[in-house]
Amino acid sequence: MRILRIFTIPDLIATAEISEANADKYVRGLYRSGYLVIAKPKRNGKKGGCTVWRLVRDTGPRAPRMQTNGITYDPNDHTTYEGGIQQCQTGSKH
Repeated sequence: MRILRIFTIPDLIATAEISEANADKYVRGLYRSGYLVIAKPKRNGKKGGCTVWRLVRDTGPRAPRMQTNGITYDPNDHTTYEGGIQQCQTGSKH
């Protein structure tokens, strides 16, 4: 993410070699914590219609850690943020 700055979930999967489920969960947590914004919304039914994400909070080289209690810990500045991964989560996908 720090290198790409603007990316989609497929970009992240290809670059980081992680599953789509894990990439989606982590990106949603970063979005709720204020690290990412939606640069371009998803276009349903369109080729390449994925949500385009943009990194807006770059605090350093160490990745933020998502906790299931809805808190995100940033090891770069030793700060916690509301948001993150919610244990029992419902809603539409981005």
